[in-house]
Amino acid sequence: MEIQPFAPERKAPYYSICLHVILHERLRHEGMTSFLSLHPNLEMYSVTVYSKKKDVINMEYGLWDEYIDSFRLSKLGYGVSPEHMGYKVENISFKTYEEGKAAIIHNIKNKHLSLIGATYFHLPYSEYYHSDKYLIEYNSLHPGIIKHWISVYGIDEQKALIYDGVPADYVGSIKIRDFEACWRGDRAIKQLEKNTKVQGKKEFEMLQLYEICKIGKSDVMKLMESVAVTVAFEYNRGLIIREGNDTHYFGRSAINQLVEDLISYKYDDHLNGGHLSDYGQAVLEIKLMRYYYLDLLKDLVMLYGSAYEEDLAWFNRIVKQWEAISIGLMKNIMRQSPLKKFLEATIESVEQTKMQENQFFIEFLQRHSQISLVKPIKAIQI
Repeated sequence: MEIQPFAPERKAPYYSICLHVILHERLRHEGMTSFLSLHPNLEMYSVTVYSKKKDVINMEYGLWDEYIDSFRLSKLGYGVSPEHMGYKVENISFKTYEEGKAAIIHNIKNKHLSLIGATYFHLPYSEYYHSDKYLIEYNSLHPGIIKHWISVYGIDEQKALIYDGVPADYVGSIKIRDFEACWRGDRAIKQLEKNTKVQGKKEFEMLQLYEICKIGKSDVMKLMESVAVTVAFEYNRGLIIREGNDTHYFGRSAINQLVEDLISYKYDDHLNGGHLSDYGQAVLEIKLMRYYYLDLLKDLVMLYGSAYEEDLAWFNRIVKQWEAISIGLMKNIMRQSPLKKFLEATIESVEQTKMQENQFFIEFLQRHSQISLVKPIKAIQI
């Protein structure tokens, strides 16, 4: 039994979030107007977050497993993207595989894709398929590997038909034993049963979407504009949240704190190059966050033309500056260049880019002041 026809767009760039890709395809398949760029921006992924513990370098950038789940949503309060597009979203799990399979079949009969939680360890097209590397490095793997989502468009006794948007871009079948194992998730992997990372993870997890109201293309287009303005607003607001020993910096406050920490780091003779890779990763993540917003601006130009062409050209120049900073920093880290010299150059470049970025978002809000902000809504836990 399968959904026919199923023809995913398959245009997702490598930095896309797997859940956003399959949500986008679910809505498209149901005749909804959806733009892939809308989903991460609705959830404020383009608003940089920089978190640290008091007196300890402990940066989190926004793509980590627990933050994919709820970090921006719980802190900034905008909810998951389908909730802004006329859908109720429910995160459920099943006690048994057979119970879950029955739900998948029910979805297929109603021509709905099933969005399920999965583990790379049991996906045969993945480089981590039954790999010791996955088990040995579980705590240090890129967090996107730990939390993964795929969609199911067909199932029978021998195989499941799945769509895995990123990073695999896989459309096709896997054996039913692999499917059941991957749907159980990391918690059911025997070699990880004592690993604290799997505690609390769900087995047979599924996101169910229920249409509450039908919104048209013009409504989605207006939402795109509101989202672009809201991201600019949150960037300028620069929210700082302190929770015990943790401090979370958003938007321009995140960049300001990064510069402050880099300056302090440059004059700390006791670090001797330690934690440099953390700063390299922080700048890399900032660059990726800018890609999300750049994609949104490209779609706005496609929809509205000249009204956003100036914004796109300006922000594209800013993205290229972040790319140059990221590449330069990582090269110097790998070469173990003299610390003070390349840090001075990095700090100067970040400060210059920060000033341009601040000016961009200020002027963006002024130019599009007639557009209303997105209203925060209560977020669900994914």
